[in-house]
Amino acid sequence: MNSSEELLESKELREKLINRLEVLDKVKQLVTIPNTELLTVEQVAEYYEVDVNTLNQVVTRHYDELTEDGFRIFKKNEILDLLHNERNVHDVFSVKSLKTHSLITINNLTISVNNRGIRLFTRRAVLRIGMLLRDSEVAKRIRTYLLDVENLATTEQKMQDITEEDKLLLSVIKAKTNEERLTAMNELYKYVDRYKTQVDNLMKENNLLAHGISCWQERQIINKLVRKLAYSKYNSNFWLAWDKLYDEMLYKHNINIKARLNNKQGKDNTFFDVLTDEEIVKAFQSIVALCKENNVDVSEILKKHNA
Repeated sequence: MNSSEELLESKELREKLINRLEVLDKVKQLVTIPNTELLTVEQVAEYYEVDVNTLNQVVTRHYDELTEDGFRIFKKNEILDLLHNERNVHDVFSVKSLKTHSLITINNLTISVNNRGIRLFTRRAVLRIGMLLRDSEVAKRIRTYLLDVENLATTEQKMQDITEEDKLLLSVIKAKTNEERLTAMNELYKYVDRYKTQVDNLMKENNLLAHGISCWQERQIINKLVRKLAYSKYNSNFWLAWDKLYDEMLYKHNINIKARLNNKQGKDNTFFDVLTDEEIVKAFQSIVALCKENNVDVSEILKKHNA
């Protein structure tokens, strides 16, 4: 059985558990920069209730691991463009340029961005910190939760001689009274209903992809899915994620986005400005396909817009 100390020392074990990002919000609410999945050094230090110097020491010692999870320096113009483009209509957004840095305010959060850039963490990098910070109480709870889940999964794997459905059927057969049989059958029906719900959700998702939704919603979802793909697979490199979508549109639908943008007059044209409504539906279907090919879960985003 794995221990917290082993998690601190073993990169192999950390790699095994690095995708369990749900633990972050289960242990403590994680506050990101609005409309992104990114956090500043100060936000991560506050989450783990440690000082910035302590956090920086861990970053220095395990820099390679963290960069694999998407931790990196964002150039000033890069983060300015990202925060400006991804802001919501009702967000309070302002930029104050000073000699050595800029102050970006989004609602109640003010971020100081050095002229050389700013270091930002992805959720994966934040979880990695929790597996490396030795004395943080929050990090200890992170490790305990991760190991409990891992040890439980290992135990369950060893006990899979018969399936859950087999167990429930056996309970029905072995029931000695009508009351016991009724209780066992109810448990079996609940089990079957859970899987029916999963199938229903899958059908809704397929229906969404087949028939499309409003053009405005599709634009919003495409933006969110490209961000999700970038965070999950390309170390928050949003431009690379968009390039992958451009390639998908070219190879699958013979729609050359880059050529259209180059031929379109005006410098402020975007991806959506050079597509028809029908082509935006194809773009929506393409980004969903890209996410699934890369094992990026899109169900939560689709569920919100299909509600």
